Amino acid sequence: MTPLSCQREAFHTFTDAMLSLQIFNDSKSQKSLATAFGHIKGKPFSTAPTAARLVSDQDFSERPNRHILNTTPPPSAARKSRADLVRSAQGQTDTDPLNTPFKVQSTFGRLCSALFYFPKLHLPITTLHFREDMSPSAIVTLETNPSVESLNHYYDKSSYIELNGANVPKNIIGNALKQRVENIDNDICEAGDEDTFFVADLGEVYRQHMRWKRNLPRVKPFYDFFLTLGTAVKCNPDPQIIRLLAELGTGFDCASKGEIEQVLKLGVDPNRIIYAQPCKTNSYVRYAATQGVKQMTFDNGDELHKIKKLFPDAELFLRISTDDSSSLCRLSLKFGAAMDATNDLLSLAKQLGLNVVGVSFHVGSGASDPLAFRKAVQDAHTVFEQARTYGYHLHTLDVGGGFCDETFETMAATLGEALDEYMPSHINIISEPGRYYVSTAFTLACNIIARRTVEDPVTMEKSYMLYLNDGLYGNFSSIMFDHQNPVAQVLRAGNRTYYDTPASYETSTGTEYSIWGPTCDGIDRISASIRFDQNLNVGDWLYFENMGAYTKCSATRFNGFTDSHDVIYVSSEPGAKALLGML
Repeated sequence: MTPLSCQREAFHTFTDAMLSLQIFNDSKSQKSLATAFGHIKGKPFSTAPTAARLVSDQDFSERPNRHILNTTPPPSAARKSRADLVRSAQGQTDTDPLNTPFKVQSTFGRLCSALFYFPKLHLPITTLHFREDMSPSAIVTLETNPSVESLNHYYDKSSYIELNGANVPKNIIGNALKQRVENIDNDICEAGDEDTFFVADLGEVYRQHMRWKRNLPRVKPFYDFFLTLGTAVKCNPDPQIIRLLAELGTGFDCASKGEIEQVLKLGVDPNRIIYAQPCKTNSYVRYAATQGVKQMTFDNGDELHKIKKLFPDAELFLRISTDDSSSLCRLSLKFGAAMDATNDLLSLAKQLGLNVVGVSFHVGSGASDPLAFRKAVQDAHTVFEQARTYGYHLHTLDVGGGFCDETFETMAATLGEALDEYMPSHINIISEPGRYYVSTAFTLACNIIARRTVEDPVTMEKSYMLYLNDGLYGNFSSIMFDHQNPVAQVLRAGNRTYYDTPASYETSTGTEYSIWGPTCDGIDRISASIRFDQNLNVGDWLYFENMGAYTKCSATRFNGFTDSHDVIYVSSEPGAKALLGML
């Protein structure tokens, strides 16, 4: 491990800290591999992987007393291969395992993560030494009562550093982009070599999951990825994303036989799947029954009769309509029972002998009004009370999706308060986040395939129309279907490559460009006007961030252009690497 800049300082007293302990756990031996890392006073520190034992699985947020985090590795704890690390974690080496007391915030599958965010470090770090011949280590005594404000303060994705010897996530993404485009010569490359491609940071998905668990610890996410008969139609069905989320222990919100098949192939238990489609195909209902996927939604009487005939043992969620007027994509116009119809539907379900176990709602994709969640939870509480009169004891509430990266903490705070007020602690809460998990994890790179000069007849000022190898009928379909506004940035111009530098960004005084897709349709325009200091020409590259949601899943083959593009996977988080075997 590369020594840090403060390696020769022997003692520090800091007041601000963000610490994380990641554990790769072996369920048989209960021995694990521990890596401690974090920020102290804005400076990163980390330890080499070392053997550890899980001694507690209690939620730290409920025990804001004094805790001791001891992560001192033995001198022999040098960086090893993943196989060596796993053997060490399982006690198959001569190194004695280190017993490490800590409090775990959440446990999913084989991975345990303890996340500590401290606005005040009341006691100093007693030992913090960095030597060239030994990885950094620390014995930290901490006492605090974390607040939501402190969590938000320390969660800064723009400056987040993956410790344990890696780079800032943006550098990891940038390196992947640069390596790909710098190896393409437009003058001699094979047909398709310069096609659009993605870089997906699986570490960002992992961080979003940790962020979810910090802000909504009571709500279990059921990833909303949606594909139909192998063709993606909603959010992002990327197989590596689904695999990672399965390893993290999330559930899955499926809408078709194809989705259910894809999840089951990963070995996901059918109990972790909800068939969240109020109006289902008959044969798909029969398929769900054969696979043991019991949880499903309904919002009308005809659907209840269908389920009675095809899958009478199903566990049903009554989907109610909500006020989704503030959402980017409204769903209550199509799905959800009105509140004046819920009583009759519960009565019919009882007459048919069906098992209603919960209520579901969806405030719309890209919701912007947190009060919509509060009103929906309040309405769900009313339905819970109605169900009691028919002998139903509902045990689960599905709060749907609609979460956005930019407003997540605000939405989560309002939702959490509403759940605490209206839903007793014994009620299970699940959700269907899709966009939230993947939007910021994908970066798209596009090649400029043609340029057209446009001269203003009055000012004689020249501007240029840039034609890319991707557009509205491809990975930019979110402009039409999801009201998105992707922003172009310069990746390569001439013989120079740029990424996340001032030379990449839009300016107010540079050359004016409009950006178009490759098809023959006149509406295939990505940007009407944008200015760059760079002189862009055929063969140069642009990149677009935040392209993980409603992009490749809704791409078409219009005009014969491909809807399948390469994805380069990177990970800025060791936890994601461990889960996917990338170490």
